[in-house]
Amino acid sequence: MAGYAGSDRFGPAVPKFPRVAGPVEAPAVSGLAQPQVGKLVQNAELNKAEGVALFQSGQYYRAYQVWRCNIDELEAFGADRLGEDGQRTFVALCLNAAQALLKCPEIDGAPTEIAASMADKKTAFLRPNGYTGIMMAGLPRSWKPVRVIELEQVRLRGSGSFVPLFVTAMALLRAALALRTATLPRSLTQASSDSFPFVPVDWVFRFFPYFSRDKVRFMLRYVQISFFSGLGYFYLWCHTPYGCDNYDHFAESPLFLYVKSRLEKSGQLEENLRIKVHHFYPQTESE
Repeated sequence: MAGYAGSDRFGPAVPKFPRVAGPVEAPAVSGLAQPQVGKLVQNAELNKAEGVALFQSGQYYRAYQVWRCNIDELEAFGADRLGEDGQRTFVALCLNAAQALLKCPEIDGAPTEIAASMADKKTAFLRPNGYTGIMMAGLPRSWKPVRVIELEQVRLRGSGSFVPLFVTAMALLRAALALRTATLPRSLTQASSDSFPFVPVDWVFRFFPYFSRDKVRFMLRYVQISFFSGLGYFYLWCHTPYGCDNYDHFAESPLFLYVKSRLEKSGQLEENLRIKVHHFYPQTESE
């Protein structure tokens, strides 16, 4: 989602509650302020399109800076004086700015604290104050957020599909912020779940995290280490005798004992020893 476009296809509609008796009017905008509001909203829409283009090209922080300028201008003018179109633009800018910050992990605090502050700006006109807070006083706590949304649907004339979309988008943004929080690496959290028989995977991961990053790589390294360990044991320990000699009273390797037993069974041990002694102790002409 490159930018918040305001589509009606996100999420179910908010459950309907009975309307509150009595008029709930949106704050009026004076005739002198209407041209100024229109100019601000028009400028914000142009900059929003520019920010979307920057976002799509991968310049996330630059897009955030473009949107943040208009957010500050609209907030300084007063969110309650913007009217329906201005509030739509303000919410879209905040959503876009927060989403751009989620794409900037290299900026200190961007995907967490700053993005959360952008998300909180959108809730300014949904806070229970004034007439809305009075009507909420007798409601259960679990009903109050839904009642706030319902009363704001009455206040924002003709925007019945906008508030459910806004709430759904805010929930998605909060979920994205939760996913960007610091967590343990996936290889660490799933190391104990990969059950290898007779292999302490947690111990291996602690000292060799590269080995147990995934099951395929772990088994490949495990087979390689096992093969070369066995090869070294066979040729370096079993085949090489103690002190490089294996005669008579000296220590004899397991491989030497195995070959000796086979030569004894075949009757070739004496001839083998005769040739070996003659090789190491050659007979001179004087002898």
